[in-house]
Amino acid sequence: MSMSTVSLLLLLSISLSISSIAGAEADNDAAALLEFKAAAVSDGGYALTSWNVSSAIGFCSWEGVTCEGKLQRVVALSLPFHKLNGVYRCHTGNPRQSAVLYRLETLNLSNNAFSGEIPANLSSCTNLTTMGLQSNQLRGCLPPELGDKLTHLRMLKLWKNNLTGAIPVSLGNLSSLTYVSLAFNRFEGTIPPSLGDITGLRHLDLAYNHLSGEPPHSLYNLSSLEAFQLQDNMLHGEIPSDIGSRFPALRIINLSFNQFTGSIPESVSNLTALKLLDLAGNRFSGYVPRTMGRLAALETLVLSENRLQADDKEGWEFITALSNCSQLKILLINNNI
Repeated sequence: MSMSTVSLLLLLSISLSISSIAGAEADNDAAALLEFKAAAVSDGGYALTSWNVSSAIGFCSWEGVTCEGKLQRVVALSLPFHKLNGVYRCHTGNPRQSAVLYRLETLNLSNNAFSGEIPANLSSCTNLTTMGLQSNQLRGCLPPELGDKLTHLRMLKLWKNNLTGAIPVSLGNLSSLTYVSLAFNRFEGTIPPSLGDITGLRHLDLAYNHLSGEPPHSLYNLSSLEAFQLQDNMLHGEIPSDIGSRFPALRIINLSFNQFTGSIPESVSNLTALKLLDLAGNRFSGYVPRTMGRLAALETLVLSENRLQADDKEGWEFITALSNCSQLKILLINNNI
């Protein structure tokens, strides 16, 4: 047998092997999607009629599915507002034996009616950059495995569910995160200090939960933050006196309806990008800083239901200063003493 014949056979063998692998991987993705459909569509739910292996189109053309690469692997599954109302799961059984969308980068199943728990096996989708499961009926704890393995995750959107338990410490391992919203759930316990290790975080929303204790000081090291929302919890403590030097890009601070005490630091006036400051429903005391007029971008200032002071001699200077805030639309200072 000539050398050229051997080379040709070797090349053919490699080509067939690659084709076999590609076919197996494609079959895996199709099986994973059909398994998802079987779990996601229950009586009265959206039918996902295009998801049919007997149809002429391949699964990459199914509604909400995006494929990329030479092997055409599924990289995005986006089905928001589709009235899906089954029990959400990534896959069942042993991850090595069950179909998994290993190449998945974007998962958007928001605004449906999924129930059940977020499966720990979702951590097998290690390429995920966006997880949008907000506005469903998911319950149970947030699996700590997600924080151990989803190292590429940039956006975590879980608001408006029925999630309980503590916020996993492991979320602090997700160094690529820029956006986290766990609002409108029933998380309890303290805020893990590890969240302060996510140095690129721009949006942190833990509002409307049952969180308690003092916010860890590490959160005030998140210098990239643009939105900091902790309202409607049971948190206590004081605002750091140097907060104005910590968040140069901060646009939203909402600490309302907690149990914060102390005075409003004068350095708040150095947060020149600030558009909303809501401190209502706490136990802040003392005078409102007269330097508030430096907040040229401020649109909403809510200081109601605290213990802030003002009398005939002192305490109202901030009102005059606010005349420099030409963007101010809402000012609420009622129910103080």
